Amino acid sequence: MLNAFQIDRHFLFLKADKLAIFADRVLRNTSQSPNFVKPAAIVASVEAALKMLRDAINDPFMKRKDRPAAVKKGETALLHALEGLAGYVETSMDCKSDILATGFHLHSDNKENTRRQQRMDARMTKVGLN
Repeated sequence: MLNAFQIDRHFLFLKADKLAIFADRVLRNTSQSPNFVKPAAIVASVEAALKMLRDAINDPFMKRKDRPAAVKKGETALLHALEGLAGYVETSMDCKSDILATGFHLHSDNKENTRRQQRMDARMTKVGLN
């Protein structure tokens, strides 16, 4: 039986700096994990999207009016890349400890999480991941 675990998509609610920090952590943890076979294309897309977001956040010469659109574009690209990496981790790893070692969190099926699941589904639809 391959993986019955689901990754919590809490990263969909992170914005700008916090999203970049989360992506850095996931990249660092996945590169250090000996049990994780790194898909070059997915990891490269996460790195490229992270660089785009970091450039938009840290560019001192960007006009104030242009910054929100550039950050939004970087966030959207990084969310799509992280969603792809999360899907890969869900399908390729079958141990709970291996999934946790990548920096992602596991989804729990508590009754109180139903509202959070509805919010995550709405956010995924809004970002274009569904």
